[in-house]
Amino acid sequence: MWETVPYCDIKEGEIDAYLLKPNDILFARTGGTVGKSYLVQEVPEEAIYAGYLIRTKYSNQLCPQYLKYFMESELYWSQLREGTIVTAQPNCNGKTLGNMLVPIPPSHEQIRIVEKLNAVMAHVIEYGTIDSRLKHLNNIFPERLKKSILQEAVQGKLVPQDPYDEPAAVLLERIRAEKQKLVAEGKIKRDKHESVIFRMDNSHYEKHGSEEVCIDDKLPFEIPKIRPRSIHPAGELQDKYLFIWKVQIKMQNRAIHSAMVRFLPRTADQATILRTNRLQKISLFRFFIRKKEKSLQSILEKMDTW
Repeated sequence: MWETVPYCDIKEGEIDAYLLKPNDILFARTGGTVGKSYLVQEVPEEAIYAGYLIRTKYSNQLCPQYLKYFMESELYWSQLREGTIVTAQPNCNGKTLGNMLVPIPPSHEQIRIVEKLNAVMAHVIEYGTIDSRLKHLNNIFPERLKKSILQEAVQGKLVPQDPYDEPAAVLLERIRAEKQKLVAEGKIKRDKHESVIFRMDNSHYEKHGSEEVCIDDKLPFEIPKIRPRSIHPAGELQDKYLFIWKVQIKMQNRAIHSAMVRFLPRTADQATILRTNRLQKISLFRFFIRKKEKSLQSILEKMDTW
């Protein structure tokens, strides 16, 4: 430890006032370590203490080890907290120490207390470590318990599970069949908006009772999958989707020019007017296009009336 102690300059006349001696007790008077103390048991080289420390001066009736143990007790820390000035850098001074009440038993009793504490100090440190871990566990336990219960519930482990219970899909089908039975008996009315549509084998199906009916031919238009790389330069209108760049339209006061128009291949000859989802600031318009309108200008003239 002494090899890491830095050197400093001090006037010759001030050395005796700050020179450390065996059994000196140093006390931190400021900062995050305020109140902590250290018992100097030996001084192999001449050394002085730093300005942020206080060297305590105590009666010869006090055993230094006993006083050091007192400065680790709750009685000491409670008095220190009352006398500490709480700021961004907590601090206290020698006056705070001088006003403290210190229990002073007879000298032989002080020695007996020190010997007893020395014998059990290893256990005290161990219990202190365990207590700190327990407090930390108590702080994090409620949140961990909540997450654990939620996870068990999601995984179906919160209550005992019967492996012979029917799957949820079977239960839903049974509920649906029971509902249809009640509808057939006139006990309840069929929901006019009830519809089960799903995608399978690249086609769309609607479920009517237990029958699955393909509805691709009932869709009034195809559902394209649009990506920026699918957009092609201007070209023939036949079998094309027309794209208009919304940002450019806004910048030029909604004036539409041929330079803003891009085309996407399509399979249908005609499509109803439809605005689909936005894709990277692009709005896709599928509108009524006739094969006879083979020029871009004829489309732009129609768009002037929008």
